[in-house]
Amino acid sequence: LPAPLPSYKARTTTTPPTSQPTTQPTTQPTTTGGPKYGGTFKIVTTEGFFNIGDPRQGGPPYSTSIRCMFLETLLRFSDDPEHLGEIIPWLCKEWKYNDDLTTLTLKLEEGVKYHDGTDFNAQSVKECWELYIEGGLTQLSSIESMEVIDTYTLQLNLARYDVGLVALLAQSPIGQMVSPTAMKTYSKDEMVNNSVGTGPFKLASFDPGVKIVGEKNEDYWVEGLPYVDAIECDYVAESTVAKIAFERGECDAIPRMDVKEARELIDEGHYVFISKSGFEFMLGGDVAHEDSYFADVNVRKAIAYAVDVDKIIEELGYGIWQVNRRLWNPVHWANNPAPSPYYYDVDKAKGLMAASNYPDGFDTVIYMRDATFEDAILVMQQNLKAIGINADIVIMTDAEQAAQARDGWHNSIRHLLGPTSAEREPSVTALTYYTEGNIYNASCKLPDDVVALYEQASGESDMAVRTDLVQEAERLTMDEYCLMWNFCMVPFCVPKQPYVHDDGLRFFVGHYWTPEKVWLDK
Repeated sequence: LPAPLPSYKARTTTTPPTSQPTTQPTTQPTTTGGPKYGGTFKIVTTEGFFNIGDPRQGGPPYSTSIRCMFLETLLRFSDDPEHLGEIIPWLCKEWKYNDDLTTLTLKLEEGVKYHDGTDFNAQSVKECWELYIEGGLTQLSSIESMEVIDTYTLQLNLARYDVGLVALLAQSPIGQMVSPTAMKTYSKDEMVNNSVGTGPFKLASFDPGVKIVGEKNEDYWVEGLPYVDAIECDYVAESTVAKIAFERGECDAIPRMDVKEARELIDEGHYVFISKSGFEFMLGGDVAHEDSYFADVNVRKAIAYAVDVDKIIEELGYGIWQVNRRLWNPVHWANNPAPSPYYYDVDKAKGLMAASNYPDGFDTVIYMRDATFEDAILVMQQNLKAIGINADIVIMTDAEQAAQARDGWHNSIRHLLGPTSAEREPSVTALTYYTEGNIYNASCKLPDDVVALYEQASGESDMAVRTDLVQEAERLTMDEYCLMWNFCMVPFCVPKQPYVHDDGLRFFVGHYWTPEKVWLDK
């Protein structure tokens, strides 16, 4: 994304444009008329979820998507094809920096209430963020203090200019607004099961990791929305089972389908939306501990040469996965255009292992966040065995992976949580997810020189200079230090029934959508 404009005034229209993305391999459904009211939008997800109410506490990525029914962000990314990814107003209708970029003033929508009756206003945003900061969120570190100017105006006094701050207001965690009354009333354990925001749906029922139901918010602040009466989301662990449910018409959409089943549905003539951006098949060894095998750069580089990425893509990608050894998505402006120095070469890998502190190899564990890449990891397991690294594979539960993300994985490899898609501001993302003390990938630790580049980029308003800084930081991370291994970019595959319209699932930002705009033509 380009650097955010210093100010933005809300457009005169109150309802954002409704449009369907156009990137898909099969015929896009057509509509028989305008939006229709009523019905229940039924989703089957193959991604786990358990934290639906508290952005402070992390959780599986799909929890962020689930929360969009109940919690709204201050700003949004546009789904209009002509302005795709542009930051637009939502709960915050205007924002403006002062001339020297030391304050950011937010003007908020009026007459909005949280689901518990608490007024949404400048004081509630201030209290919400104070609780986020108290809870350990670092994304607000550029804010020195907050001042309520009037009921609907909040001034942020900045310790430094942060180029990513405005974009963060359109994302979780800090952009999603939770009733401060609820956060003060419920314990942290209770908050993960209670979602109290301003969203188009109110929480009706929740069985963690099994099913969640949202009912239409009759007092929703955007006139005429939402269209459907309810949204139901059921968790199904197996992609094959989800596919059968879709074929039988038992669900309306699947927010993420494994590529094998997605290809089968495409071949059967079903509509499957393929996102331009996506998520990465990226792994990282424990580099936070000096006694870790993976603290040895020769071991890390050996693994980069040992993995047969082309075989994985050819045999398991079904024409959808895309080779990507860089940190950022191929469509991201931060993606370094220089080719990766790594390729499949077992002899080079063996030579690096011989030069390492572990010439005879070692035993380790590869921890996976879910089963999406299980077959690919089996290929990687055999590749590593060829250079003396014997790796067991463990697929974690949602609770296990969340705890490990926070606590680390000593002497092991982990499937990383790497939000590197097109909407992410790279310096903020890298400093949040890959530095010492982070709660998302605790055993990742960027070196001081890389951290310094990202910190410099976060305060740089010149786009060309910022791009050079970020791409150099990426080169050091992925090429020089080989701190993590990215093998491919995986677009989101979203099967939808022909009567589903304007849902916004995976339209641009991986885990954000527009539940208030979905309508069913049946």
